[in-house]
Amino acid sequence: MRNSALTILLGTLLFLNCNNNRNNDNDKSQDSTVIELPESIADSSLDDVKVLELASIEDVILFPATYRILNSTELKDKLASTKWKEIHKKDGVYQIADALYSLSKINEDPCSGYPAQQLESNNNALLLFAIPNIQNGELDTVAFTASMIKPNSPFNFTFKDQHYKLKAYGIEFYGDNGSNPKGDYTLKLFSDKYRKGLTLIHQTEYNDTSTELLMISDLDRDGLPDFIFSSPRDYEEERYLIILSSDNTIYMGERQFDC
Repeated sequence: MRNSALTILLGTLLFLNCNNNRNNDNDKSQDSTVIELPESIADSSLDDVKVLELASIEDVILFPATYRILNSTELKDKLASTKWKEIHKKDGVYQIADALYSLSKINEDPCSGYPAQQLESNNNALLLFAIPNIQNGELDTVAFTASMIKPNSPFNFTFKDQHYKLKAYGIEFYGDNGSNPKGDYTLKLFSDKYRKGLTLIHQTEYNDTSTELLMISDLDRDGLPDFIFSSPRDYEEERYLIILSSDNTIYMGERQFDC
């Protein structure tokens, strides 16, 4: 379907404990504290910053969904091979917990006509993952109202009395004509320490898709926030990225559902 040219970049993130929105049952609908960054925190051009290319680990994220796997035991064996955890919401608060799920067989997927397996979450989990340094417990999350950060529309937020800005460069997803052009998209983090910006996302392939911010939270309990993105390269692909501040690795999971 494609040969992807994707480079996801990250340096050491300086973040802190985020605003707690535990009393809101929908984090994205809650207004975050938005402030103007001091004038001393100036934007750089896209080419000004030397960045670190992250290592990547694939196939460590699963979604409650239908998987087209011809081998009837492959997904079962994968789930049994290591300890899987999940992110779900309980009483309005996101939680990390041991994954609780069921797996069933579908004799014929209605789209492809091939056998498939259905992974269902007992807790309506957002994601299942096998990443050892993400620990169980409640999560504090940064609230935001728009998941797509567009060029010329940066997202400013405070995090433990520090000011931050996420700013995008490149294509604007779903613009005036309603379609999504192929092209480059880069997302950078600015702060008092990272005055020239720290590149979080650089993706060069989009086929009627977009990069969306799903969560900012301290997943690995190191005192620094981490990111979860949805970033498919094609409209018949589901793809999630988890970027942790505690290592130089991007964790990925994807699922194809093309007909």
